[in-house]
Formats: sequence, C-alpha cells, structure tokens
Amino acid sequence: MSMELQLTPAQVEITQGIANKAYLKNELASQLEYYKCIEVTPETMKDAKSDRADLNKLRTAIDDQRKAVKKHFTELYKPFEDDCKELIAMIDEPIAAIDSQMSALNDKRKAEKRAALEEYFEEICHLDFVRLEDILDPKWGNVTAKTDKLKEDMAAKMKRISGDFHEIWELYADSPMRVAIMTRFENTLDKGAALAYAAEIERRERAERERREQERLAAERVDKSFGGLPDMGDVKTTPPLPQPEQVGSVTFTVTGTKAQIIALRDFMKTNNINFTVKR
Repeated sequence: MSMELQLTPAQVEITQGIANKAYLKNELASQLEYYKCIEVTPETMKDAKSDRADLNKLRTAIDDQRKAVKKHFTELYKPFEDDCKELIAMIDEPIAAIDSQMSALNDKRKAEKRAALEEYFEEICHLDFVRLEDILDPKWGNVTAKTDKLKEDMAAKMKRISGDFHEIWELYADSPMRVAIMTRFENTLDKGAALAYAAEIERRERAERERREQERLAAERVDKSFGGLPDMGDVKTTPPLPQPEQVGSVTFTVTGTKAQIIALRDFMKTNNINFTVKR
C-alpha cells in the first residue's frame, strides 16, 4: 500500500535568522566585557543588583522575540499536523484490531504449550517436592523456545535432581541427621548445599562431643583430688573418750566445684572440725 500526501502550499514569510546578528554580537561583546570583570563586594552589592536587572531585561527582550517567532511558525504548522493526526488515527484502528487478534492467538499458543509442558512434567517427575518451575526455562513462553527443546532440558534437570536425591539418601542412610539433610536438599535442589549443610552438622556434633569429653575428664580429675577424703557413708560415730584428744591445726587448699566444697564444709561441721574460709 503506497499513498502520497499532496500538500497545500502557502505563501508565508519565514524568519530564518537575525539579520544583524554580527553587529549585535560585537556590540554585546564590548559592553558585556565590563560586566564580566565586576567584583561584587558588600559595598557594591546594590550596583551589582542593578546591573543584573539591566542584563536580565536585555535577555528577556531577545527571548520574547524568539518565542513570538516560534509561536507564529507553530500556528502555521498546526493545520498540517492536525490533518496528519486524523489520517494516522484512521490507520491505527485496523492496526489495533490486528494486534488484538494476534495477541489472542499468541495467548492460545502459550496456553496450549503450557498444557503440553505440564503434562510432560507429570510423566517425568516422581518427586513430590519438585515443581514445574524448578525445571522449566523461564523463557518458555517465547516463540523461539521450542517445545521439544524445553522438554529435553526438563528431562535433563529432572534426571540430575533425582540422581542427587538418591545419592544423598544412600550416603546418609544410617545417619540420624538424614532427614535434616534431605530437607535441605528438597528446599534448594542443590547437592553441594546439602552436603555443605551435612558437614556443618557433623562439625557441630563433633565439637559437642569434644566438649562433653573435656567435662568428663575434668570431673575425673576432681574425683581424684578428693580421693583421700572419707565418704560420708563410711563415717562412723565413735564414743566420746574420757579425755579429749589433742587438738592441732593444719592448712590446706581445696579445689573443686561449688557443690563439692559445700559437701566438704558440711562434713567438717558434722565432725565438729573448726575451720576458717579464706577467699
């Protein structure tokens, strides 16, 4: 379709420039040089404001003429612009109708394509934690994304996920933390992330075992430190002697837990042993 616009000529006077621009530039250059060298001080502030006002008036006068010429040109151009817009509106109407039908066909194509991909997903996916979006190319709706290629990529991703799942399942078959590790894999679909999580769990459990072992050894050392003291269950009450035994003093340092020191204190109280606590 080819159409030619036949324009209506008009005899108009067109302003193409400023005839005496060279003269005005020379005049302005000599006069403006003075203003360029002005130094504004608190004492000359009033004069500077007056000079600025004069310059602004000159600027406004030139700009007002520019606007007037532009307005004149715009008024001459407007009828032609209106005619063009009217013709364009007529053409846009069938374009919109074609676009609407093309959009409807494209939506139908995408819906059919999506349905085919969902059906294929149901065929290849046997893990309930995997979603279609996990293995489908985000650009599946593009015309250039062919259904066969999309299915091929889906199958490859599903194979990888399934293989990783069973590998981790077997790797931690006898581990009490298998459920936690599998949950991490199901949430990320990333074997590396799941194995890193498993390593972190193992590290924390190893650190906890070492801590408990240190506590056990410390408790054994405390027990050995108090090995010479009689157990309360072995203390027997002896009948009072006719004459009291000779009393002596001895100084020693006790290291133990709070509970152990309290038990030692009670033992000495029970046996009427005088003692002094020094901190």
